[in-house]
Amino acid sequence: MSLKAEQIVFSYQGTKSGKKSEIKSGIKSGKKPGIKFGVKSSEKAILRNPKPLIDHVSLEVQPEERVGILAPSGFGKTTLMKLLAGYIKPDSGQILIDGEPLSDSGYCPVQMIWQHPEKSVNPRLKMKEVIAEGNQIEGRLLDRLGIEEDWKNRYPQELSGGELQRFCIARALGKGTKYLIADEITTMLDFITQSQIWNFLIRETEERRIGMLVVSHSQELLDYVCTRQIRLNG
Repeated sequence: MSLKAEQIVFSYQGTKSGKKSEIKSGIKSGKKPGIKFGVKSSEKAILRNPKPLIDHVSLEVQPEERVGILAPSGFGKTTLMKLLAGYIKPDSGQILIDGEPLSDSGYCPVQMIWQHPEKSVNPRLKMKEVIAEGNQIEGRLLDRLGIEEDWKNRYPQELSGGELQRFCIARALGKGTKYLIADEITTMLDFITQSQIWNFLIRETEERRIGMLVVSHSQELLDYVCTRQIRLNG
């Protein structure tokens, strides 16, 4: 039982610079919200470089583990996380969950929480509709995350970054989630909100035996949150 990447290779050679990628925001499932992410500046640079951005990377995450990801700037950490969550496909190698290839249909058991919550929700939806995009989200999650009842009737632009990120975290923790990817999810938040979110995630993933990958530039944060860390070399 694990989430495993085996000898993953990926490049953006098939993507034209300046064009938007086909990565959709929000949850990864058979039906995805309709906002697209553009190619990041670090990813655009790789378009001009024949060397793969992700070059024969292997890693494994067990249930209940909280694994920190360390890598030099420009390594492609976010791209690797997109591969693990099934948003993009590797050129070669494979992503396996419990020994089986990640499916293209149905609810994806690997869910990703993005660094910028405002880019991962549809601004035309009220927050109660954003939550409804998830997979049977339990009310207790909203309570534990400190989500207030009146926030549910607001639009994303009417919430603070911390309030909005709490909704995105709850949406990712659907009933079918087995592995969670947290990609720099509290970088823009104040220290109190960071502490509340990480203490919640530690407790929730432990109780539900959810494996978690944590990407952060903060060594102190990784030391506090993670049960082990992986250093990926460029």
